[in-house]
Amino acid sequence: MFKLSVSAISIVYCLIFSLALLSCQSKRHKILIGTYTTNESEGIYLCSFDEGKEVLTLDGLAAKTENPSYLAITKSGDHIFAVNETRDGNVTSFNRDGNRLVQSGISTINGEHPCYIDISPDQQFIAVANYTSGNFSTIRLTKDGNLDSSPVSWQHTGKGTDSTRQEAPHAHCAKWVDKSSFLIADLGIDRILPYRIDNDSKLEKVSEGTKMKDGCGPRHIVFHPHQDIVYAACELSNEVAVLEFDPVSFKLISKQYASTLPTDFDGSNTNADLHVSPDGKYLYVSNRGHNSIAAFKIMDNGQLNPTGHFPTRGEKPRNFTILPGGKHLLVANQDSNNIVAFRINSEDGSLEFTGSEIKVSSPVCLKSFNN
Repeated sequence: MFKLSVSAISIVYCLIFSLALLSCQSKRHKILIGTYTTNESEGIYLCSFDEGKEVLTLDGLAAKTENPSYLAITKSGDHIFAVNETRDGNVTSFNRDGNRLVQSGISTINGEHPCYIDISPDQQFIAVANYTSGNFSTIRLTKDGNLDSSPVSWQHTGKGTDSTRQEAPHAHCAKWVDKSSFLIADLGIDRILPYRIDNDSKLEKVSEGTKMKDGCGPRHIVFHPHQDIVYAACELSNEVAVLEFDPVSFKLISKQYASTLPTDFDGSNTNADLHVSPDGKYLYVSNRGHNSIAAFKIMDNGQLNPTGHFPTRGEKPRNFTILPGGKHLLVANQDSNNIVAFRINSEDGSLEFTGSEIKVSSPVCLKSFNN
């Protein structure tokens, strides 16, 4: 009986030691960095973030490619797609091999300056927004995550009220709703438009979409994780729009336009990226000019209450990401060539500088992936 008790105690001690060891092994996130290659950058870079130590580390160049300004990663983390934001735009596909990306394909997209790419939930298609040409393209993917077909494109028409920025359509974001439907935000015509695609890659416009406030310039859109709400970063008016979304009819109804700037700011600014925290409690939007992240508390009805503005410790924060788990936020400051790590306060959603940042030339997209 005594020997059994000792054995039982030994097992308990082993379990406690194992759990303690696991708790000491902090999660290490891997993040791909898209850039503009007009200066010193050579393509896509890789960095790591140690969640326990709150330290960012640049792991180096992952792949050489021209102007990979926006990235998309499959659920497995094994396949990566990058837009090449040039006049003769392309999409380049890569397979991940450790810390390297090996090019597996390249395709034209029948558009100029592609600026956004998203993968359908079933991993069967990609959708690409082409800014200068004002159209979007879809491409079918193979079962092993590579490009499988020629692009199918759709051209937008019209213009907005801003004669400088809205002289023509400028598709800026493509966001999948489900495996066969997606939304396109067009900055140039102040509209968010719904489309469907069938198994034969045939496109269908569901409706004329939602007309936004004149001159607001919808740039990026995100969905609330638990409510039928869409948030749109309005680049030209420096607002975030709150829209009720009907997933059956694809109808969007505007409920609120909230400024992303402090009331006493009178400088030049355009907002850019936006994300909702994984728990659905907070929304964040980046400001280029004010160089801040605007934070909002999300109310029960999906509308927004501003809670503060947090300096990004750099210039022109074009893109940022909230890491899985929702504890940290990383910001890519394009003009100051740095990526900065912030801690998210779980009590009020405020951002606190961790003390860690890295230098990367012209960073404009951050995407974390499964190791």
